[in-house]
Parts: sequence; C-alpha cells; structure tokens
Amino acid sequence: MKRISQGNSPKASATQKCLPGHSEETVKRAILLCAELFHEEMTAAKAEFWKEILSEYPPAGVEWAFQNWNRNGSYFPKPRDIIQLINAWRESEDAGVKTCSKCDSGWIVVNPEAKKSEQQARRCDCVKTR
Repeated sequence: MKRISQGNSPKASATQKCLPGHSEETVKRAILLCAELFHEEMTAAKAEFWKEILSEYPPAGVEWAFQNWNRNGSYFPKPRDIIQLINAWRESEDAGVKTCSKCDSGWIVVNPEAKKSEQQARRCDCVKTR
C-alpha cells in the first residue's frame, strides 16, 4: 500500500513511533472500538489504511484522539478528524498543560448515564482557568 502524505502534519519522533507490542495493540483496540461504536465495518483494507496513516503519530495521542471522538463524535471519523485531535493533544502536551484528577484530559462527561455513543462533554474548569 502506498503511504499517503498528510502534507503539513508533523512526523513523530523516533521515540514516539508505534513500537511493537503494546503500543500497536493499543492503537488497534482504539480503532476497533470506534468502529464498533459507530457501526462501521472494519475490513482488512480499512484496518491497514488506518494503521499506515496513524503509524506516524504517538500511540498515546492516537488513543486519546479516539477516546475523545468516541465520547463526542456522531459518526465514524475520517483520518483528518483523528489527526486534528492528535495534533490538539500534541499541542497540549508540548505546552505542558496539566489537568486535575477529576477530568479526562480536560474534559468532563456531563451525562455519564447515557450510552457511550450519546455522551457529551464540556471543558473542565482546570483548563479554562489556565
């Protein structure tokens, strides 16, 4: 499969690339869970495509982006959607943004009793005040 360039998307450093084992498995689980939540058939070709696209990004950022999308998205994402979230995650990591222990990366689910695919989130005050 030919690698598709993301243009101005930053490449991951050598230490941030997916490492064999746990990191690849974490990314795979994140993609499969998202596909299941949004009733998307994950074919081998689609899985390989996602693997190629996301191989340039840190696994922690990929996992965070899919968790965020699973909470807030209303359809199965396009690679651009996930890459935008990864870049937002990367910016917050680079800026050293620290969050409180009551939120998930600066987000609070406002309706935790709802189905996962229908949950909504708001920014935590720990992010707003900084």
